[in-house]
Amino acid sequence: MNQHQQQMMAIRVCSLNVNHSNSATHAAMHQLSTHKDPPFDIILIQEPWWQEINLTFTTVSLAGWQVTLPKLNIDRNECPRTIVYHRLGMGINLMLRTDIAQDLDFMIMSIGREAATWAPITLINIYNQKPLADNTNPTQGWMAD
Repeated sequence: MNQHQQQMMAIRVCSLNVNHSNSATHAAMHQLSTHKDPPFDIILIQEPWWQEINLTFTTVSLAGWQVTLPKLNIDRNECPRTIVYHRLGMGINLMLRTDIAQDLDFMIMSIGREAATWAPITLINIYNQKPLADNTNPTQGWMAD
């Protein structure tokens, strides 16, 4: 397999916190849509824009991309803190692992590619808000115990 074929089999992932901003989400999606070959196949979003449109809560959509929410049913009073987009037509098989967890703060997915010789990988999109009250030692909150 040559290098180009290997690159076509690789799954390119981007993680982005849009801070509930519709304009930040649209700016990122516009940047992707202007590329003939976008640099990413999967985009992990934290703090997505989430609003009611025509009596249905939704997030930003983009032609050629499929959005996946962190759980199957999201109540009207709930807001997802993670979502995932993946490019259509790239042979990517993305399965939300609701058998493991259904939580608005993280998503566990099984990701594979058609005709790949490797087993599907597990990809986790997680949002973890650092407590605002504890600012005495900012680096301590990010270090393992």
